[in-house]
Amino acid sequence: MQRFPRVLPLVVLALVASCHIEKRVPAGPMQDEETIRAVILRYYRGALTQDSTAVANAVADSVNAEIEAGGHWQQVRGAGAWARIAAGAGPVHISEPSRIDIRQEDDLASAWVQARNTTGSEMTHLLLRREAGTWEIISVATAPSTAGR
Repeated sequence: MQRFPRVLPLVVLALVASCHIEKRVPAGPMQDEETIRAVILRYYRGALTQDSTAVANAVADSVNAEIEAGGHWQQVRGAGAWARIAAGAGPVHISEPSRIDIRQEDDLASAWVQARNTTGSEMTHLLLRREAGTWEIISVATAPSTAGR
């Protein structure tokens, strides 16, 4: 009976020594979420700095978007059209996202993004698609801020 208490610390020590802590993100959904988040941030940072190349690299050629340009909401189709409008839109009143909620199913993902602007905050819904291993934004819809209305 006394032998059991002596063996227990050795068993615990052997179990602890055999544990290996991973320091990298495992392949699969967690890695996809990090990649999706990076695409979204590249899109927002490009819009904020009016870098049409950064935005065009984040969105698909077939993107369908509702964006605010020069105080007016416009429907935009195609990365080239988005880049042209973004380059001449004037000052952008959006900051980096304060919250990103991503949902993914296979090669499709959706994200609700909350970002602050000069009149409060606004919610944007992004739809992303993975094609040839690369995530790209295929749809953008923004709900304008209702603060002060």
